[in-house]
Amino acid sequence: MNQKNAMSSVAMVLGILLGIFLIMAEPSGAETYYVDSSAGKDANPGTSEAFPWKTISRVNMKRFAAGDTILFKRSSEWFDVMINVEAPDLTFGAYGTGEAPRLVGSVIVKFDEFKSHGKGVYYTFFPRPLTRKDWTNWEVQLVMETGNRFYRRVDSLDRLTDKGQFYYNKHSQNLYVKPLDPAVSSKTFFVGRQENVFEIRCSQINNLTIRDLEISLANRYGIGPLWQGDKATQGSVLIENNTFIGNAFSAVCLSGAMSYDRIDIRNNIIRMSGAEGIYIGRNAARTAVEITGNIVGDPADPDFGWRGEGPESAFNGDGIEVKTGNAGVLIAGNTLRNLGYSGCGICTGSTSALITDNLIQGVSLPGSKWTNPSAGIFVDMDDAIGTPVIRRNRIFLSAAAGIHVRGNAVLHPPLVIEENEIELTPENQNAQIIFSVLNSRNVKITGNKCRGGAYGLAFVPADDPPVGYVVKGNDFLKTSKSIFYFAQPSPAQLKGLTMKSNSICKTSPMIIEWKSSPAISTIPAAKRLFGPESIQGISCP
Repeated sequence: MNQKNAMSSVAMVLGILLGIFLIMAEPSGAETYYVDSSAGKDANPGTSEAFPWKTISRVNMKRFAAGDTILFKRSSEWFDVMINVEAPDLTFGAYGTGEAPRLVGSVIVKFDEFKSHGKGVYYTFFPRPLTRKDWTNWEVQLVMETGNRFYRRVDSLDRLTDKGQFYYNKHSQNLYVKPLDPAVSSKTFFVGRQENVFEIRCSQINNLTIRDLEISLANRYGIGPLWQGDKATQGSVLIENNTFIGNAFSAVCLSGAMSYDRIDIRNNIIRMSGAEGIYIGRNAARTAVEITGNIVGDPADPDFGWRGEGPESAFNGDGIEVKTGNAGVLIAGNTLRNLGYSGCGICTGSTSALITDNLIQGVSLPGSKWTNPSAGIFVDMDDAIGTPVIRRNRIFLSAAAGIHVRGNAVLHPPLVIEENEIELTPENQNAQIIFSVLNSRNVKITGNKCRGGAYGLAFVPADDPPVGYVVKGNDFLKTSKSIFYFAQPSPAQLKGLTMKSNSICKTSPMIIEWKSSPAISTIPAAKRLFGPESIQGISCP
C-alpha cells in the first residue's frame, strides 16, 4: 500500500471512530409517558396518549432518564400511591381534560372488614406496606371516615375511649377504631398506607417539577424524603398548581440532611393537613426558597391541623414554616385561612426572609398563653444571614397575636416590621405585635396600622430590654388593656427604645402597663417617658 492510500485509510478509520463516538456521546432524547387509571394497560409502551400505562407500579418499574416527563390522565385516580423520585431531571404533570389526576396515599377499608373488640371498639389486620415491610416502627398515622371526618390518634389501646379515635399496634399490625355514630356496615374509612405520595430518594436531582395534580391522604407527606437522614446535594425543585388534601403531616416537607439549590412552591391549594401546610427544614436551600401565591386552609374546612399536639409541642397545623439557615427566603402573596390548630400562619427562622403581601385570617391554637401565643406571623431570630422584613401583610385574628418575634438572637440580626395591617377582634386577649426574643438589636417598627386585641406592642422578656429599637409612625388603636406592655422592671431599662409619631386612641384605658411598676394611664405621662413626639392621641370611632 502506498503512502497516499495508507493515509486515506487512516483518515477513513478515524472518521468512522469519530462518528461512533458522537453517536455514543449524544444524549438520548427525553421521553413523555402517559398513565390512565381507566383505559391504560401496563403492557402498553406508555409513550402516547393512545397507549398509556395503567398503574403506579408500572411507573415505579421504569428507570427514567434525565428530562423524562410523566403525565397522569385528568379525572383518573389511584390509591395506595407512592412514586419513587430517583432520576436527575423529572417532570410530573397532567394531560387531557377534567379534574386534576388524584394520587392518594391511603387505601379504602370497609367497616364490615373490622371485628368487634368490645366496648364500641373494632379492629382489623392492617399490615405494613411492602415499601416499609421491614420498618417495625411503622404505624398508621391517618384514619379518615367518608365526609372528611378525621380520627384522632391515641398511643395505647387503653386510651381508645372516645368516638372518632384510632390506635395502631405496631407489633400485631392491628388497627383499632372507635367509630363515630352511626356504626353501620356501610361505613367507609381511608387509612394511611404510603408515607409519601412523591418520595424523594437519596439520588442526584438536577430539576424536579411536580404540577397540576391532586396529592392527597398520604400517611405522612404529600411530597417528602424517603428518610430524613439521607445526605445529598440536590438541584432545584418546582411545585406548582397542585391541590393537596388531608395529608397526615405536611403537604410538602423538604427537610433533613438533603439540601437543594433552590425551592419554588407556588400557586398550590393546601387543605386539611394534619400538621403543616409547607415545611422547609434547616439549611434546606442554598440559593433561594420562594413560596408564593399559595392558598393554605379554607373557611369551609375546620380540620386544618387535626394532628396538632397543642401549645406544649412544635407539631401543629402551621401554615408555612421555613426553618433557620435558608438563603433567599421569599414568602409572598399567600392566603392562609382558618388554621384552627396552628402555632402560626407563617413561621420563619431564617433572617434572609422577606414576608410580604400575605393575607392571614383565623389562626389559633387552643390553650396557648398571650405571653407565648400563636400568631399570624412568627419570626425566630436564630441566624444572621440577612435582614428579615415583614411588610404589607394583612392579618385578621380573633384568638392569636398579630406578629410574634421570638428566639435567641445572639448574633443580633436586624429586623424590619413595616406597613402591615393587623386587626384583632375586641375579645382577643393577645397583642398586636409581641416580642419574646432574647438578645435582640436594631429593630425598626414603622408605618403599621394596628387595631384591637388586648395590647398594641408588648415586650415580655423581663431581663432583656430592647436595644436599638425604633418605633415610628404606627397606629396602635382600640386595645382593651394597654397600648404598651413592658416586663422590664423599670423605665430606666428602655433607653434603647426610640418612639416617634405613633397614634393611639385618646380614650385608651391604659397607655403603659408594667409587669412590676405602676402603670401609666395618661398621654402626658407617657410622653415624659418616651419623649414629646413619641405618641399622639386621636379620636377613635
